[in-house]
Amino acid sequence: MKERILEDWITTFLAYTEETEPPDLFKVWTAVSAICSCLQRKCWTQWEKQIYPNMYIILVGPPGIRKGTILGYSYDLLSKIGVKMCAESITREALVREFCNAAVNTDSYTDGEATAIHSSMTVFSSELTVFLGQNNLQLISDLNDWYDCKDTWEYRTKHQGNDIIDGVWLNLIGATTPTFLQSALPNDAVGGGLISRIVFIFGDKKSKLVPLPTITEREIKLREQLFCDLEAIYMLKGQFKLTEEYKAAYSDWYLAGEANPVFTDNNLKSYNERRATHLRKLSMVFSASRSNDLIIDLSDFIRARNLLEDTEKFMPFVFAGRGRAALSEILEDIIRELSMKKKLTVQHIMEKHYKDITNDDLDKIIRTLKAARIARVLRSGSSTILEFISKDERARLEAEDQPSEV
Repeated sequence: MKERILEDWITTFLAYTEETEPPDLFKVWTAVSAICSCLQRKCWTQWEKQIYPNMYIILVGPPGIRKGTILGYSYDLLSKIGVKMCAESITREALVREFCNAAVNTDSYTDGEATAIHSSMTVFSSELTVFLGQNNLQLISDLNDWYDCKDTWEYRTKHQGNDIIDGVWLNLIGATTPTFLQSALPNDAVGGGLISRIVFIFGDKKSKLVPLPTITEREIKLREQLFCDLEAIYMLKGQFKLTEEYKAAYSDWYLAGEANPVFTDNNLKSYNERRATHLRKLSMVFSASRSNDLIIDLSDFIRARNLLEDTEKFMPFVFAGRGRAALSEILEDIIRELSMKKKLTVQHIMEKHYKDITNDDLDKIIRTLKAARIARVLRSGSSTILEFISKDERARLEAEDQPSEV
């Protein structure tokens, strides 16, 4: 087992990319996908069935938000290690052949007894519509199948027989704009199977402006350290074990989510059904980020939960039909007014912004304010009122939800 240099891989990746412009959530999730790419199908956790650390992660934002920039940082590290990746512009037949060619024995990667043959591959797509095409229902169906990591997957051709893929495992990270996303995904996918399998990362503002980007000695050193530890992660294999503290915290979170689904709109309602699976996969990633021990503990749950919930606050904006920069500005305007006046009626908000938002947009904004614990919704007669939650009260509410360590 190769020893680690870094205290935590994801934290160091964020330090490495600190002087870049992409939104911070884009950076975190790109790091998450990089670890997924290295764990492959040779790592898993045992629940009612084996859960593997593959994820479909889509960065969504307007042009110029530097989506491709952050993907490049990850691609550079993974390609140097030798992770199997496929081109984003590829036919279905060629993609299946790539899968077949990716088949290896687990023992090829690590010392010790081989456990299984697996066909693990990562798709990098700086423009998702290039990979998905337009209304490509067959590929969407395939992605649904591959996400669940079937032991075998059969591809039947008309003239060349059948191709059998052993140990299917596909990891996907892509980027696109809200407009192109809606053109690439047909109505059958929106609100359906594929959407539930994707974590959408929305961002419409750069994390900072860097007019003179340079590579410093510090960044060169961090890159070398990231590469060394990513090699160690690449060598991991076997089952991640759950601590009792993790199980207790996860159970409480799961039951709370079942009682109060995070999404109710048709676009993202199906996401609720796989939300717990996303957290399970993230927990493996955060464990691998900090250690080779294959132990998932309470700290991994907290990091996974916090990242997922921070991301979910902005996911409704992905499917809004209007320009997201304008909608985010309206959200900020509402927060500013709410912080000053402490209470606002929904009628007042709509009267002020009726030229720029629809009723659906307003519903998304209200859900975002509630999810972020910026406001609570009250009823007074026929009026719906948003009441501002102070910073101190927000901290108290978050502390009450925090799992206690044993």
